[in-house]
Amino acid sequence: MGVPQGSVLGPKFFNFYLNDLFFEFDKTDVCNLADDTTPYACDKNVENLFRRLEHDSLKAVTWFNNNYMKSNEEKCKLFVPGKTFEHFWIRVGDVLIWESPCELLLGLTIDKDLNFTKHLERICKKASGKVSALARLVNILPFQKKRILMKTFIESQFNYCPLIWMYCT
Repeated sequence: MGVPQGSVLGPKFFNFYLNDLFFEFDKTDVCNLADDTTPYACDKNVENLFRRLEHDSLKAVTWFNNNYMKSNEEKCKLFVPGKTFEHFWIRVGDVLIWESPCELLLGLTIDKDLNFTKHLERICKKASGKVSALARLVNILPFQKKRILMKTFIESQFNYCPLIWMYCT
């Protein structure tokens, strides 16, 4: 028996269930939000960095298997910021995970150069679509309603993590 989807207790019970996973990460740090678990590490030596990531990622996959859960290899990504001339990969069990040029992490698109251009393009495109939808309602809604819609659905796109990308080109 489980907890119904959307229940107030669902996230709490999921955290109880997942709690032991964090003891598996002894060579890396981990960032977790709901069902998104991201091991990360920093090191000047790339080989040492990859060895640490491979070790803890394999331990996490083993933990998932032992606890009747399945990790989604499609969502497993390797992200190495900075200027590199190689294309890196790590091996987790039988799976090769290749380096990605940019990643979406908790709603923020991060690219290798850390200039957040891809993030700005994504939110501008999303906001543009919403402005187009609002423009179709221009003759139907009074000014105050349009203003509320503008602030709620369009301006809010630019309020998420502004300190990270506000000084970007």
